Amino acid sequence: GGMPGEHNDSSDESSKLADSAAAFKENYPMAYSSKRKGKTYFGALSFRTKMTATFPVLAYGALRYFKTGYMKKFYTDDYPRASLSILSTFLIISTLLDLAWDPTLAALTDGTRTVCGRDYGRRKPFLFVASFIVCLFYCLAFAPPVSLSANAQRDSEIWYIENGNSGEKAPIFNSIAAAVWFGIFHILVKVVADATQDIPHGALLVELTPDGKERTNVWSWMEFWGCIGILSGMSLPLLGESNCASSAETGCYEYLFIALGLGLLFMVSNLHLCWHVKERPTKNLVDEAEGFVPSIVGCLSNYPFFILLLSDVVEGFGANLPLLVLPYVVDWIVGKEAAEDFVGSVGMLTALGAGVHMLVRVPMN
Repeated sequence: GGMPGEHNDSSDESSKLADSAAAFKENYPMAYSSKRKGKTYFGALSFRTKMTATFPVLAYGALRYFKTGYMKKFYTDDYPRASLSILSTFLIISTLLDLAWDPTLAALTDGTRTVCGRDYGRRKPFLFVASFIVCLFYCLAFAPPVSLSANAQRDSEIWYIENGNSGEKAPIFNSIAAAVWFGIFHILVKVVADATQDIPHGALLVELTPDGKERTNVWSWMEFWGCIGILSGMSLPLLGESNCASSAETGCYEYLFIALGLGLLFMVSNLHLCWHVKERPTKNLVDEAEGFVPSIVGCLSNYPFFILLLSDVVEGFGANLPLLVLPYVVDWIVGKEAAEDFVGSVGMLTALGAGVHMLVRVPMN
């Protein structure tokens, strides 16, 4: 026989290990045990879970690059006739606001424990809100009232006549009001809506499984849907090319309808994510979220993270700049006639350029 109490100590230790394993699995409610190369591992995710968690990126990526590639050009070259100086000022303001708001929102979602006394998770409450505001703000961003630019032109004609000239020859005045409309919704989209979706969604995907290979697979699917979204966002505006591209007299409803269609697709897929995907219980989170300043200091003090941060900045610059300037290069440098001779239209050449960009970008990622 053994020493008195030895059997009890062994049982207590086994019970603690079992409780620890159960608590660990409880932190990953969407994961389950499976086999890989004959070995059992915990962290497998169903195909449905992977699709549900990543599919919203398709419509969201399309919306984002639709705005990146076409919104500024639409406001300056088509019927809004927005003041470029005011528009540029809002671009600077939005970037400064974004620098402060993104870390703040990250701290908010990390620190969330309950909403109205119930545990909905730390990420899904923000994603639920994003489902609606992304659709709303992107649609309104592409729907500046015609009266904003019409009033500016009418004031131009009145001023021209009052100075002894013919109103028919009045120059086209840039609209400050249209530029302000752009600025308001650019900030609401870039600072508020994008952050409310991007930050908690990225954190949610990381927390789905503890298994590195499954996590890589999830992010691969996200990149796949993101690439399709980028190509869609750069190609769908072909539907509005005749009315929305440097033709101020024809109006423009197509861009609004494109934003609405993509927004509704995003809303439905993101709400399905909120319904299907379960988060780890917040009762298992014992540590309080770090504050804004300690979080920034900790990130920058982490050398591997700092290297990844620099690489992400370089990758983001190279991935976004070509698509940002592509419509201007095609329209102003290549020219309408050359584009039409080559592929049929300016929009077709822009879509072709976006496709070439993706062929280079995807292998590098």
